[in-house]
Amino acid sequence: MTATTYIGELFPDLPAPKTKAEKETPLSHFRRFLAVNKEEGGLVFPAQAAYLCGVTNQSICNYINRGRLQTFEFFGKTYLSAREVEELFELKQSGVSPAGGRGKKLGYIGMASATLEGAKSPKKTV
Repeated sequence: MTATTYIGELFPDLPAPKTKAEKETPLSHFRRFLAVNKEEGGLVFPAQAAYLCGVTNQSICNYINRGRLQTFEFFGKTYLSAREVEELFELKQSGVSPAGGRGKKLGYIGMASATLEGAKSPKKTV
């Protein structure tokens, strides 16, 4: 192996680097944005999602990091699916914790909330 070995020789599954002619143009980037926007029922910023769902920006970041909300990158900005944000809002309104905690929670995630009757957390024994 020489210093000029193409990385594709080492990792054949990786796509070859794009040439100047193959790079995405601003128009194709915009068209892809419009297609995803239509498919997802709109795109919103994470801060907008936090406001709409009544949670903090950090809670939205936690959902993203856990894979519960899918992100899209366009124009150097991060967007969320409006459909997924609406589903999150509906879950929160129904009192179910989208975070998947122990039992159903009432109220907002990240805030002190009451646990439904009968759903007790296991106690640690020392």
